Amino acid sequence: MPGVCSSASESVSDWVRQVELANHLLEIGEFDRAAAVYTQALEHARSAGDDLRAGVVLQNLGRLHDRRGELRAAEKAYLRALAAFQHSNAPDDRLLVRTYASLSTVYIQAGQYSKADTLIRNVLANHPAGAVSDKASLMGSLGVVLGHKQQSGEAENLLRQTADMCANAPDLEMQEAGAVASANLASLQMRGGRTAEALASYRQALTIMEALPNPSPATFVATLADYAKAARNKGDRETAENMYLKSIAIAEARLGPKHVTLGRLLEGYAEVVRDAGRKSEARKLANAGRRIQNEWNRENMTGHTVDVNTLLQRR
Repeated sequence: MPGVCSSASESVSDWVRQVELANHLLEIGEFDRAAAVYTQALEHARSAGDDLRAGVVLQNLGRLHDRRGELRAAEKAYLRALAAFQHSNAPDDRLLVRTYASLSTVYIQAGQYSKADTLIRNVLANHPAGAVSDKASLMGSLGVVLGHKQQSGEAENLLRQTADMCANAPDLEMQEAGAVASANLASLQMRGGRTAEALASYRQALTIMEALPNPSPATFVATLADYAKAARNKGDRETAENMYLKSIAIAEARLGPKHVTLGRLLEGYAEVVRDAGRKSEARKLANAGRRIQNEWNRENMTGHTVDVNTLLQRR
């Protein structure tokens, strides 16, 4: 019997090392190697009949696909993770809420705001034991959804509330959730023509992100680009160009050459280059950016058909 227990303990330890290695590879941008190790860890969990561990790996695979801009693959991985968690002997609300929060951002990126709205409200109402940082992320995502539904006043209040709640938190994930809320608040302010307020909110978001040891690269570069766009609107072309060049360099290194975010950055930077009279360079940048975005649209903007209410009702 002691030999059996020791063998089981070693098996779990091996699985933990696999997941930790894959997470490290993901964070340094070694996506293919991370995917291979996650696949090994998933097979390990399944061979042991452990739904909880399988769900953890699938949730991390969802993060990997999300980081690469592969929204359909991310959605499927998150949904499979949720199914695994709910099939386990003791579903953990913290794991469920974290996965639902990640899934909601996929729906927002895919423009499925009604689906994200339904998901977020159900989770906030029915999963009280989730981590505070994940609930903050959900609140911020709900603010984004409301903004796209033209409910600007309610959206702004919710984003301010999220940013304020996270402002002085010692938890790094809370700090990042607050920074994202500030960046999304700035986007609302820009849409309302309040450029000076938007620039201040962007600076607040970037100050937090730049102090974090490992901020989400897609969020970080998008915030840099949005700040650049606001600076351009204020006539500060030098700041705009510097911010775009910084964001493009990070995107190429951390997200890869086919990520939709890089396409958007190149197209935005083309406008700054065109302002400087470098029309040929601007044209090449814009064309490159559109090619990346068109390819991404073909691969990601169809096929999100699963109704998450089925999962939400399994409690």
